[in-house]
Amino acid sequence: MALSQAAFPRELERQIFEIAALSRPTSIPTLVLVAWRVKEWVEPLLYRTLIVDDGDTVWFPSTTYTHRIYEFRNFCLAVQSDSWPMIINERPLAAHLSVIRNLQICETLEDYWPIVLCDGLQNLWTVSLPPASMLEHLLLRRLHGFLDELFMCLSPTRRFFSQMTHLEMFCTEEHPSTWLARLPLLPQLSHFSFNYEDLLPICSDLLQACTLLSVLVYFQWSCYPPYTGPAISDIRFVLVGAIHSRSAWLRGIRTGMDYWQRAEMLIAQRRSGVIDASTRSI
Repeated sequence: MALSQAAFPRELERQIFEIAALSRPTSIPTLVLVAWRVKEWVEPLLYRTLIVDDGDTVWFPSTTYTHRIYEFRNFCLAVQSDSWPMIINERPLAAHLSVIRNLQICETLEDYWPIVLCDGLQNLWTVSLPPASMLEHLLLRRLHGFLDELFMCLSPTRRFFSQMTHLEMFCTEEHPSTWLARLPLLPQLSHFSFNYEDLLPICSDLLQACTLLSVLVYFQWSCYPPYTGPAISDIRFVLVGAIHSRSAWLRGIRTGMDYWQRAEMLIAQRRSGVIDASTRSI
């Protein structure tokens, strides 16, 4: 008996499988078994988000944080740091470096620079950045980390910053005048967040200088006491309390709702009068 023709055009069939894979990434290992063509379509989606760590939750040992990390690993490739040199040279990961869009590296970067340098990377969360000279070819849209040295080494007019819309700066006490002067020069920056309380007094000046900023977030790591200082009147300022930056990044990747979007919703509600304009916390 002759084989029946496919029920859908190939392009539509591919779109259906890609939608299914992205809406439920845990299904990808099963979907790749459907047919060779389906494997070629959806297997790369398994590597859109990559976490590199050693499996240790010593930074934030709370039960909630640990649960979120392991839950994320259900559908995101997690690489044990001690096996990384071997894995980076093997398929299928080596074959899919170009499809990585979101990368979280929780270790020092020397062993992982090949993956940081992969084409197509858009969203990087890291505790340590490689030399600025190695980053210049990237076109990141989002960057989360200790960024002092980056601002010291790279001019805001360089190609690296040309597509940057979201910056999350971890606590810093170094060179504030330098990076604050350079921040308004980033051509696409619309969202900026920081967690160093001593920078709060300059927020009004920062918002005035950064005319493109639509959201400025002060986020408090959960180990810090709640902020009770003076209010900042600019409607673009939002206070986000008691978060783990790493798990918040993971949750945003998984659900599509991160603290940036929650802040945008709060600002929109304040502008429209749905809530009191003095409400600043989420």
